[in-house]
Amino acid sequence: MIQHYLDSLEKLLMESPIIRYYTIQKDKRSETIGFFKADCTLVGGYSFYAREFVKLEHKSFVRYMYAYHLQDRKKKMALRYDNVPHYPDLKNFPQHKHTVSGVESSHAPKLAEVIKEIEILIEENL
Repeated sequence: MIQHYLDSLEKLLMESPIIRYYTIQKDKRSETIGFFKADCTLVGGYSFYAREFVKLEHKSFVRYMYAYHLQDRKKKMALRYDNVPHYPDLKNFPQHKHTVSGVESSHAPKLAEVIKEIEILIEENL
């Protein structure tokens, strides 16, 4: 099951029209625990980094750690979602989103949602 989940994350990268190249690490630590890491080169000189530490619990995948980080061509952060517990006053703590305007409360997006958001952001800025 966990291998199928990790493979599905790679498939999202393969199918995205904005991802030109990527390297990934899929670490199946057990039948129920896995780690996924991707470093991607996108159109327009953007870079995207994705990390997930996930566990299968009661037939659902729980992401204990996630981080999705987008940098522009000048290597400046353009967008980041993560659940690092360093903004305890935010509504959906520890989930949050970093933008060029600051940090805001967020839901815990899935990789597919983040890729779609990035596709729109890049299209608007190219």
